[in-house]
Amino acid sequence: MRRLLPDSLAAWALLILIGGLILAEVSTLGSIQESREANNRMTAFFHLADRVSSISRAIAAEDVQQRSSLATELSGPTLVVSVDSGPLTTSSVAADDQLAELEDILGSRLEESGVTDVHVEMRDRDLIPASGTGGPLAADAGPVERVLSEIEDSYARYDAYVASIRLADGTWVNFISVIAPSPLLWSINTVAVAALAIILVFVASMWALRRLTAPYAMIASAAERFGRDLHAAPLPENGPSEVRAAAHAFNLMQERLRRFFSDRDQLVAAISHDLRTPATRLRLRAEFIEDPEQRSRMLADLNEIETMTRSVLAFASDSAQPEPRESLDLVSLLESLCDDMPGVALDLPDDLPRLAYAAQPVALRRCIANLLDNAVKYGARARVSLTMDASEVRIVIDDDGPGIPEGDVEMVFQPFRRLDASRNRDTGGTGLGLTIARTVARAHGGEILLTNRREGGLRAEIVLPLAGGKAARRAA
Repeated sequence: MRRLLPDSLAAWALLILIGGLILAEVSTLGSIQESREANNRMTAFFHLADRVSSISRAIAAEDVQQRSSLATELSGPTLVVSVDSGPLTTSSVAADDQLAELEDILGSRLEESGVTDVHVEMRDRDLIPASGTGGPLAADAGPVERVLSEIEDSYARYDAYVASIRLADGTWVNFISVIAPSPLLWSINTVAVAALAIILVFVASMWALRRLTAPYAMIASAAERFGRDLHAAPLPENGPSEVRAAAHAFNLMQERLRRFFSDRDQLVAAISHDLRTPATRLRLRAEFIEDPEQRSRMLADLNEIETMTRSVLAFASDSAQPEPRESLDLVSLLESLCDDMPGVALDLPDDLPRLAYAAQPVALRRCIANLLDNAVKYGARARVSLTMDASEVRIVIDDDGPGIPEGDVEMVFQPFRRLDASRNRDTGGTGLGLTIARTVARAHGGEILLTNRREGGLRAEIVLPLAGGKAARRAA
């Protein structure tokens, strides 16, 4: 059921608008139809009262021998008049209050003509004589005659009011007045016009809602772009006041975050740079230590400090000045990296096409190299493969090392964090390799996924989105 529901704000707004419009159209047409039927009933009462009053007075004033012929002359397709010895009505009690009131009106109008009894009821169309229709049309009938014939036929298919008037001498004048057909609103033309109106409203609303909700997609796209690139261009501050306010707030947030990260990187770089001077002095002083073991330990600590300082400086430098993107061949890049690193095997299918990818060449090379270096250090060897589909490309690196506990997968990406229980500390490193690798992957709109292999070892996947494809899957 949820799959059938809209998934966007514009679709929900459009569904509510069109649903409300259809409901309003149906209820309005139904109300108009009901009003027309009520008005048609009152109109029928008016014509019935007028005709019955005038014809009854004329027949009452005529000789008894001439009344039947006069009634025949006064009959027509919508009104049949006859003079009989008894009433056509079957009941002396009106079926509803409106018919009872109509009887009182007729009795009051015909009181001076000697009318003593009036009955009115509604009967079905079977009482309408066959002579009430005009018969088949001639072949040369004109458009007006055809329309009049259609109206006459429609009268013949509707019910009728039957009125029985008792004259002073006991003779009954019976009237069959065909009810005028109510014009149906649910005709083909009416439904077609309503459908056309709904379609026009749908198209216009869809265009307006797309323009109205476009800024939301633009802000979402800008947020995604800013998550990959701190130096992304700001949003244009135009459109309605609410959109301008949201764009201005987003740009202000982007500028503040950019300034914050810049200040942080500069601070870290300055500290790392300033540490090199005292580290150099300590190295010189360590040379004068007479105890070889103490001198060796101090020099080792100084080497570790210098290694960390260089890593931090490189990390801060890359963050402060992002590398411009260029088009590179991922297959050639992997072949070059694997050839330069002992213990790394590249496994690519023969039919794999050359893939040109827009990336930061040095940064992406460092990202892959860091993962390869970790795989060789902790697993002795690494196997590299490349797969792609319509939306993303995956660089998979498998090793035979001890793996990582499931609860610590996210922890290894934190700066200067190392898992002594799962990795050999004697291999060295500053704890920035995975941090730098994931930062580079995310700067390309991708992600790095770490999973333990069932057969043992660790699998690292670099997931990079292709142009026009879906966003890369994020780590859980």
